Amino acid sequence: MKVEKLLENITYSLVQGSIEEEVTDIIYDSRKVVPGCAFVCIKGSKIDSHSLISEVVRKGVRVIFVEKTVYVNEDVTVIRTENSRRAMALVTATLFDYPSKKMCMIGITGTKGKTTTAFMIKEMLEKNNLKTGIIGTIGAFIGEKKIITHNTTPESYELVTIFSEMVKEGCTHCVMEVSSQGLKQKRVEGIQFDIGIFTNFSEDHIGPLEHATMDEYLYCKSLLFKQSKLGIINIDDSAHEELISNTNIEFLTYGKTKKADFYFGKPKFLMKTDRLGIAYNVNGKIKEHVELGMPGEFNIYNSLATLAVSYTLKLDIKKTLESLLDVSVRGRVEMVPISKDYHVIIDFAHNEEEVNSLFTMVKEYNAKRLICVYGSGGNRSKVRRYSIGELCGRVADLSILCADNPRDEEVEDINKDTIVGINRSNGKYIEIPDREKAIYYSLDHAQKGDLILYLGKGHEDYQEKNGIKTHFSEREVMEKYKNEKLK
Repeated sequence: MKVEKLLENITYSLVQGSIEEEVTDIIYDSRKVVPGCAFVCIKGSKIDSHSLISEVVRKGVRVIFVEKTVYVNEDVTVIRTENSRRAMALVTATLFDYPSKKMCMIGITGTKGKTTTAFMIKEMLEKNNLKTGIIGTIGAFIGEKKIITHNTTPESYELVTIFSEMVKEGCTHCVMEVSSQGLKQKRVEGIQFDIGIFTNFSEDHIGPLEHATMDEYLYCKSLLFKQSKLGIINIDDSAHEELISNTNIEFLTYGKTKKADFYFGKPKFLMKTDRLGIAYNVNGKIKEHVELGMPGEFNIYNSLATLAVSYTLKLDIKKTLESLLDVSVRGRVEMVPISKDYHVIIDFAHNEEEVNSLFTMVKEYNAKRLICVYGSGGNRSKVRRYSIGELCGRVADLSILCADNPRDEEVEDINKDTIVGINRSNGKYIEIPDREKAIYYSLDHAQKGDLILYLGKGHEDYQEKNGIKTHFSEREVMEKYKNEKLK
């Protein structure tokens, strides 16, 4: 495609060269450049790729996008824009013929619940015979095909190529998690969402490489609705007022309050041999009895967002209700059938807010004992370790401390910090640094009526130590245990 065509949706200045140049691809990683591609210079947290211009030119790049003054002696076209990330999103969409415009786009933002809500909506759409792609924390999926991604919301180039693949595979709908970082870094620039969803807001992702303040964090989340035709929003979360006031679009609301367009009454907690579930009546714009195949009141909120999408898209309510009964999300309150005597749950919860939500949920099921198997991530805030340790020490009957992703720290040092928190609440604990051995210990010592929570890993199938990721799956360990011990 000619550069002139690529530039049709951005404001730019031509520093040197010609917009008559042809390009075959858009690249932002200097390791992947090939002759004929255009290179986009991005200021990252570690590397400013403006410093790599000489390198990519030597590799045959003849078109470069920049956002600051550079000096290039070679015969190269240099295009300057105000924001390179925004430019990359828009020119990539142009190069691939705007694939997101060929699908119904549903974006979900919020501190918690994005992944579960996304999979609930995907299950519902497919139950209604609508082929749906999904992008989020667990990866991107087109039917049974999984595309590995490295961020909840991938870089714009990856997003556009995934959208293009979805369209080729016949997807009419796309559901995606839209992170605050993705919005801040313009990864979803140019995408018009048919529906934008807000789940909730709480403290997370505050730090030098994420958001400076909670106000900035919330502002970035609000940007989703500036790109949405319709908003669906949790009215029980106090942040909803600011989000609504920042945009002029129509909103549908959900929650416990009767002011909501979709609200629920007193839930019934369902305890079965193979799963924990919950049932409730929804009122407002939809009046139905709903049964979820997942436990917890917080999943009622996720399902209400799903029901609001069903209402908006005028889907078959019976099929929608069937999908909510059947849905299961990897690593999100995921039930693993090991024994009829006790229940096992794997969850990605890795901060105080998320763990506390889990505890609030499991209390309703009156387990004989609550056992928590967990660790904390290395190279992360010690405050998180203290708070999770104190919370688990107060609520759980036993904490089994093991490895999570230690990264550049020693597991034992990480657990020492967690024990500081546990001791604040006089909780009981043991240390088994090897996570597989910790899982075996927890199952070997499980008693009838126990509920065992495995926290922090969730959907992950690896452990990261000293920059190296090795395969590790809690599910596989449990299946191995079941085959060895429970035959």
